[in-house]
Amino acid sequence: MTEREKGRNKVMMGLAIETGEQKQVIEKVTTFLEEKFKVDIKLKSAYKIAEKVYVVEFENREEKINVVESKKNLKGSSIYINDDLAKTERTIQNKIKEEATKEGNKGKMVRMGYNKLTVDGRNFEWNEEEVRLKKAENF
Repeated sequence: MTEREKGRNKVMMGLAIETGEQKQVIEKVTTFLEEKFKVDIKLKSAYKIAEKVYVVEFENREEKINVVESKKNLKGSSIYINDDLAKTERTIQNKIKEEATKEGNKGKMVRMGYNKLTVDGRNFEWNEEEVRLKKAENF
């Protein structure tokens, strides 16, 4: 799969689908997305990778963008849609998320991005060499 094709993929977490059969997973995910976001969706594929975790590949980039722009409709639910990342990228994002949660629990305004975190207007980036978040110099 090329990076361009990977750009159409998302990971969907929290949706309970009884079967792991790809055709049924595609049907269930499509139905859920169409009902929740009120848009027509064509999935190229969808498959289960863990309990309540699916990789969803959209037919084209526009459909993925429609879902990403509408995912605010999931707020308050137990279903999440995130980028399909490599394991190391997921690990880094999880560490950033932990820090964001910790700071948010202190009442600070936090905003996460890819390898980035903003806390009360201060910008931090993931530093590969130090394996930690570090104050950003040119953010």
